[in-house]
Amino acid sequence: MLTFKIGDEKNMMISIAGCCHPTTGDDIIGYISRGRGIIVHRKDCTNLKNISEIKDRCVDVEWEAVSPREIHRFKVQSKMTSDLFSEIEGAVRKYKGHLIEGRLEEDERGKLSGSFTMELDNKTDYKKIIKCVRTIPSVLNIQSL
Repeated sequence: MLTFKIGDEKNMMISIAGCCHPTTGDDIIGYISRGRGIIVHRKDCTNLKNISEIKDRCVDVEWEAVSPREIHRFKVQSKMTSDLFSEIEGAVRKYKGHLIEGRLEEDERGKLSGSFTMELDNKTDYKKIIKCVRTIPSVLNIQSL
């Protein structure tokens, strides 16, 4: 599980930036957003340069504990189904991975699209998991982020 340290504070709303996808061990910075809590970016994220009030809204953030596990993200599009989330979680667990974040939304055409973040002990298992997710009958497309 990804955990962050921001001074002595705990139980803060924190999310990982989708633009730069920081992973465990990266140099990171927290951006205090309006309404979404603190968004953790890599310090070298190009999007941070485009924010006018960046200096006033950044906080120091560090990894709570550096894990030897690898973090991977992927995006999925599928037909409408009620059990896609559990099927993806099953594929990740099959290779001893851990699903740490996932989001599914229905689009205007009645299909599901979502993004997922997982931790793995063995980086070679990532390709196996992606292949396993592709075999889920409702999955139309999957790509790495």
